[in-house]
Amino acid sequence: MEFYDLDEDEVVLYKGCVALKDQKGITELILTNKNFVFITKIKKLFAKDEVVVDEFPTNEVKIYNGEYQVLKKGNIVEIYFLHDEIEFAFEIGNECRKFMNSVLKLLTSKNKFERVVDKTKEAIHCVDNSLGVDSVGIVKSVATNKTVVGKIGGAIKHIGFGKKKEK
Repeated sequence: MEFYDLDEDEVVLYKGCVALKDQKGITELILTNKNFVFITKIKKLFAKDEVVVDEFPTNEVKIYNGEYQVLKKGNIVEIYFLHDEIEFAFEIGNECRKFMNSVLKLLTSKNKFERVVDKTKEAIHCVDNSLGVDSVGIVKSVATNKTVVGKIGGAIKHIGFGKKKEK
């Protein structure tokens, strides 16, 4: 890369273009396993273009109530660090999703599917505690109890659901 040198143990996880808040022009965003890197080229009229490289360590993202403070609102992303914060926008929503998935996988070590499964388990656990039931156990017993399934299946056959009517 022209304006940023990777460390020996640093790899690029995402690369794209964003618009920084309160700044004109396009900024190149590079997410590595160590840093969020923003490379902005400032055009000068009669002088050589100025290049500003801002680095924010990934291990300095704030955590509140177990959630990393990387917030997405439409195509706008806000990241809160221990000593700083940054806000930027993507032109394309799909790029914003790709970036967010890369960031959350880096910070949590889990992909989107694993995070959804964890949140679902937490919700089921909350319902179970509130109602005093074992919803997973109930569903499992209904699914494995052949008499109940057989009765439901028999009832469906008896009603004739799914059969062609003869004329």
